[in-house]
Amino acid sequence: HAGGLAEADGDAGPAELVTEGTGIKVPMGPRAEVVAGLRAALQRMVADPDAVARMGAAARDRVEALFTWERKAAQVAEVYDWVLGRRAAKPAFFGACPNPDKGSTD
Repeated sequence: HAGGLAEADGDAGPAELVTEGTGIKVPMGPRAEVVAGLRAALQRMVADPDAVARMGAAARDRVEALFTWERKAAQVAEVYDWVLGRRAAKPAFFGACPNPDKGSTD
């Protein structure tokens, strides 16, 4: 999160941006299960403020490393290079977004 806050988020939509180290993902499903999952995630966060602070700092670092205007401009350039045949591989951004928590991709 750009504000340096940890998140409890559903694992659909924008949750593709949340990693294990930057927040808590809650599986999507029937409403009652989502509510129970969010409740459990928030209880974990309340019980461990130090972990929340670490997740918040990691979230801020992730945003600053991956979601700047310079990074977005470079991604657009990669798409143009691919469309123009200057690169063979189709760019993969969110599906293969680097995960600094694991040194790999999500």
